Amino acid sequence: MKKIIDKKDKFFALIPARKGSLGVKNKNVVKINNKHLIDYTLLQASQSKIIDQIYVSSNDHRVLKITKRYKKIQFIKRKDNLSGSKVLMKDVILDFLNFIEKSFDLKKINLIILQPTSPQREAIDIDKAIRLFKKKKNFPLLSFSEPISNPNNVVYLDKKKLFPFRKSFTSKNRQDYKKNLYINGSIYIVNAKKYLKDPNLLTKNSTVYEMDKKHSIQVDDYFDLKIIKNFIK
Repeated sequence: MKKIIDKKDKFFALIPARKGSLGVKNKNVVKINNKHLIDYTLLQASQSKIIDQIYVSSNDHRVLKITKRYKKIQFIKRKDNLSGSKVLMKDVILDFLNFIEKSFDLKKINLIILQPTSPQREAIDIDKAIRLFKKKKNFPLLSFSEPISNPNNVVYLDKKKLFPFRKSFTSKNRQDYKKNLYINGSIYIVNAKKYLKDPNLLTKNSTVYEMDKKHSIQVDDYFDLKIIKNFIK
C-alpha cells in the first residue's frame, strides 16, 4: 500500500476500548443517562474541529456496534494478545502506529489518546490541548487537574505500619502547600514518530494541559460511576 504524502501535520485520535474491566463490569458499554460510557468520548472526538481521523481499538463486538453509528470513526479489531487486563497501553499504541505506518508518514502524524473513562471531558478541551501542543513545539502533552486531596497528606501501609508517601510528612494549612497536579488520563498527545523512539510521555519537557476537576473524573470503579451519573443527570 502506497503511503499518503502530506506536508501538513495530521491529528489522529485513538480511543482504546478493550472488552472486560476489573473495576466496573462491561465498563465501556455501561449506560449513563441513556448513553453508553464510550459514546461520550466518541461524541467528543467527533465534535473536535481539529482532529483529522478517529480510530477505536477494541475486541468487543458491542463497541463495534456502537462505533458504526459514527460516520467519522474507524474501528480496528484488537488482537487477542493485546486485550488482556495486564497489557500495557504502550503496547496498544505501538501496535496502532505499526498499523497506520503502512499508509502514512508518521513524522506528520500526531497521536491523541482519548480514554473512554473520561465522559466529562469536552470537545473544547481536546481542541485547546491540540493548540497548546502545537504552540509548545510538539513536546508530549498530558492533561492534569488538581487532586481532590493534597498528596502531602498521603501515607502508605507496609506491614501494618504507616509511612509518608513523601520523604517527610509536615502538617501545614492547605494554602501553604505548593500547587499539586495529577495526571487525570483524559488527554495525551504525542508525535507518532517521536513516540516510536521514546514511548515515555512524562518528561521534564512535557506540556501541561490543566483541566477543571469536574472534567477530570475517571470512571474506574462503581463509586466513580455513581459520581459521574449524578453530574451528568
